[in-house]
Amino acid sequence: SHHQNDKEKIAKIKRIDRFLAERFAYFLGQLKETPDGEGTLLDHSMILYGSGLSDGNRHRHDDLPLVMAGRANGTIETGRHLKFDRE
Repeated sequence: SHHQNDKEKIAKIKRIDRFLAERFAYFLGQLKETPDGEGTLLDHSMILYGSGLSDGNRHRHDDLPLVMAGRANGTIETGRHLKFDRE
């Protein structure tokens, strides 16, 4: 969002971001609690959560904050934090 470094606008954006992250966590919890074959819906899914902008004020699209959840039926290795160099 275009916050122009205004503390009140930044505080509002943080509240919105927190709300959305909490809803995402709730959604993942529901998937994890739902049986599906030999695992859960979360085990058999791959969900991407994040933003197309890292800094909406400047429309930056590098260093995007993204979360990938689920195991995609065992094809995704979980429990990692990945950071890629620009090169």
